[in-house]
Amino acid sequence: MRTALFILLSLILAESTGWGQSVPQDLGTRSFNEKMRQVPTKAVLDVRTTRKVAGGTLPGAVHIDFFAPDFASQVGRLDK
Repeated sequence: MRTALFILLSLILAESTGWGQSVPQDLGTRSFNEKMRQVPTKAVLDVRTTRKVAGGTLPGAVHIDFFAPDFASQVGRLDK
């Protein structure tokens, strides 16, 4: 009985944690641009380091360095 209950709870937990979701795919430049055109209101958050962003970023992207000490408060100020 305990084993059956353990298996049942494990299956429920596995399903609720996203194991059944599809795997994200890498998009090429064209595919990404097409998807961006399809979404009228969008926000791009660039969380790379300042050094990486110096090499280029997407127009209109909001840059917040993930390793900045105030990262959470900066993200919290973004328009939801």
